[in-house]
Amino acid sequence: MEKMVLFKDRLLRWLKETNCQPKNTYAMSIVKVIEVIASSQTSFDDAVQNALNEASKTVKNIDSIYVKHFKANVENNKIVSYGVNAKISFTIDDNK
Repeated sequence: MEKMVLFKDRLLRWLKETNCQPKNTYAMSIVKVIEVIASSQTSFDDAVQNALNEASKTVKNIDSIYVKHFKANVENNKIVSYGVNAKISFTIDDNK
């Protein structure tokens, strides 16, 4: 952390001495995250895909999906369904 502060101080001093002005050259996006619970009787992969399929019906610009929890329901020592709790990230389109 201390090195970062020293670097920043040196950079600002150099910019001032050379009469350079830093420019903000990157665009900032707004990202929202929703939490989705989905299941499948086949596999965890299918449960994740089901979460994505359901979310994509109403959400556009989906960037990523993060699986927070896995759960399998068991009956008679056999897995009968697979479930996931997933977080889906998407960017907000700023073009109005």
